Amino acid sequence: THQHSTQNTRHKTHHNMDTTIAGKYKFRRKAEQREVALQRIWCRCSKLVEAEIEANDVDIDEHEPLELPWDNLPRGLDPAEGNLDDDRADRKRQQVTSLVQQSLAMAKHIPNARFVEFGAGSGHVGVLIAYLRPDSDVVLVEAKEFNSIVAKERVANIGLSNCRVFNGTLDEFDQTG
Repeated sequence: THQHSTQNTRHKTHHNMDTTIAGKYKFRRKAEQREVALQRIWCRCSKLVEAEIEANDVDIDEHEPLELPWDNLPRGLDPAEGNLDDDRADRKRQQVTSLVQQSLAMAKHIPNARFVEFGAGSGHVGVLIAYLRPDSDVVLVEAKEFNSIVAKERVANIGLSNCRVFNGTLDEFDQTG
């Protein structure tokens, strides 16, 4: 009986799915949904990224190390703020620094570059990029409302006019064009 009710629940869920990526492809796991969404987005932007890299002769493997004076940056930029132990704080800083360094290297010679961070969370990477590249346009895409609110507060508190937060899924962002 338990197995039968589980199958009925799945069947009902299947019929109630919408036409978003999850509904269209009938995913069972969010990881599958994210993979297809990222593939769709990459299909739309890969030629642009590759053309920019080629046009600007960018070698993303060879770039100057990014040294950030975390203690001298405005409050809200340091991913180690909060109740983290020293080891966790160092790892968070290294992760953010690495991602920002790669992103900045790719857009080094592109004035007014546009950066989009998918699954931005509270926006540590994108907000730091917006701060370091005030000429850029940064969009943080985050599905979780709480994280989007935190990211919006961070953007406002730092005073960034070149960074906005999109609260929604990859599907919803894809539909904005």
